[in-house]
Amino acid sequence: MQSPGVLIKEKDMTSIKAYIRTQSKSKQTVKVRFLLIERKTNLSYVSNLLVNPLYWDANKQGYGTSKQISSTQQNELNTQIQHIKYLMLDTFNTESPYGNLTSDLLSKIINEKLQPSIAFPKEKVEITPST
Repeated sequence: MQSPGVLIKEKDMTSIKAYIRTQSKSKQTVKVRFLLIERKTNLSYVSNLLVNPLYWDANKQGYGTSKQISSTQQNELNTQIQHIKYLMLDTFNTESPYGNLTSDLLSKIINEKLQPSIAFPKEKVEITPST
């Protein structure tokens, strides 16, 4: 597994960066965003990972060293970020040869992989008592 500050790169120069976007650091939490760049292709994904922008380190692409954030929380976030980067790269390598991969489609595929119960809800079966 790569360190959180390193972009995932393929031989064809595909890179994925995790970042946050906020107007001010007064917000309590913001979503982690991802940008996949490969030559003339830019695809974005907005995750459900919430972070406090006060402790975000853009160079590490995750939480920086802080006494306010436990090492367990830092490691969990870094693991989740790396997992999403892997899913993005895997999806890009699988779907891009067909030429129809957009940010919306990428988001849909990643969300299906991360949360299959939401993407494919189980059928609701009603059981009624027999009379």
